[in-house]
Amino acid sequence: MVELSVYRLSFDTPVRVGTIVSHELDGIRFFSYDEKYIDSRGAIAISESLPLSKKRYTENEFRPYFEGLLPEYDARAILCQELQINENDYLTLLGVCGHDCIGDIVIREASELFENGDLSYQALTKQELKNIFKTNRSTVSENIVSRLSLAGTQVKTGLVHTNNMGLSQSGWLRPQGLAAASHIMKISELRDIPEIEYVCMKAAKACGLSVADVLLEDFGRQVLAVERFDRCVDQSNQAIKVIRLHQEDFAQAFGVTSASKYAELPGGTVTAIAEMIRRYTAQPAKEIRKFVQSLCFTYLIGDCDSHLKNYSLLWNIQSYRPVLSPSYDLVCTTRFERFSREMAFNFGSHRCIDAIDSSDFDQLAKDIDITPRMVKRIAESLVETVQSELINAGFGEYGQVFESTYAVAEDVADDCLPRLRVLEKFCTS
Repeated sequence: MVELSVYRLSFDTPVRVGTIVSHELDGIRFFSYDEKYIDSRGAIAISESLPLSKKRYTENEFRPYFEGLLPEYDARAILCQELQINENDYLTLLGVCGHDCIGDIVIREASELFENGDLSYQALTKQELKNIFKTNRSTVSENIVSRLSLAGTQVKTGLVHTNNMGLSQSGWLRPQGLAAASHIMKISELRDIPEIEYVCMKAAKACGLSVADVLLEDFGRQVLAVERFDRCVDQSNQAIKVIRLHQEDFAQAFGVTSASKYAELPGGTVTAIAEMIRRYTAQPAKEIRKFVQSLCFTYLIGDCDSHLKNYSLLWNIQSYRPVLSPSYDLVCTTRFERFSREMAFNFGSHRCIDAIDSSDFDQLAKDIDITPRMVKRIAESLVETVQSELINAGFGEYGQVFESTYAVAEDVADDCLPRLRVLEKFCTS
């Protein structure tokens, strides 16, 4: 029998949430909340798909949330090869790499005990950083050292950033034990991807979207450092303390596996997300506006990969109701011929980004149950600023860039033109 303990670790003290049990002989697996946790003050469900209950959740019910904490495709394959674990054995993988997951969840084998002082950080030199990011395999191997699990297909790891040179001359530290990372460090075998994501993210922020902050770093190759919005960093008293916030993506919230993140939800994915925002968030009108902003921006920049796992709910400290998380993973995928030009879900009446016209934004408003005028107000400001802000980001107005970043930004800005004309037509109709 395999037994994994599930904890929430917002501060230094772990709170046991529940247990995953797997019976090897009959194959029965279930997740159940601890009754003590259910009865505790401030208890929240770890997922909207797993409401607080004394029932035993079947594997079909709990798997989308828990497996959704793990990497996918090549990132997962490399990790499993290094650990000599079958790729389908997601529970064993969680037990090994579940110390630093998305949100405030910690997963470990039930036999593992927490030890006092099991949180520390190791300063990294520039050469050590180059060694970490030298290859995809070396980057993934870093996750084994930190027992870190990051969802998604891209190769990445987690580190802590500091401006205190007394803590680290390079500005970067490795989390150890149960210490959490403050930044997700992303690399790519595809040329320009870190720079494209950088200019898209910086432009989004300049256009008024709530966006995760990003840095471009040169560690022998381009590395994009993304500040985690599910972490709060306290660097007072000459020490670092990283506080975890709970988060789940919409695939997890809907109980959808990562493999089905592009599948259209019953009634339409856009409608389903809007309904969940209204049902669960504290300020639905504000969060709906953020959602519409994100939809319009991803369309403009040509991001056809903005699927269910690229939208999340975030619980702030001591909050019982979530907010829509800042936007993340914003990339102009239409710049690459190898990527599909199908949107991640239906946009109005179309899915192919090139088929979308101004009438689809009227349909989008209907799907979200808001007025077209509201969509126009949001879209107008983006139409006016998106190209100039992409160029500003590439020029280095919002942080350090590479010599090549300006040309990359120009390419992305040019790629936006056809969609800019569509949105302009909608705004003036």
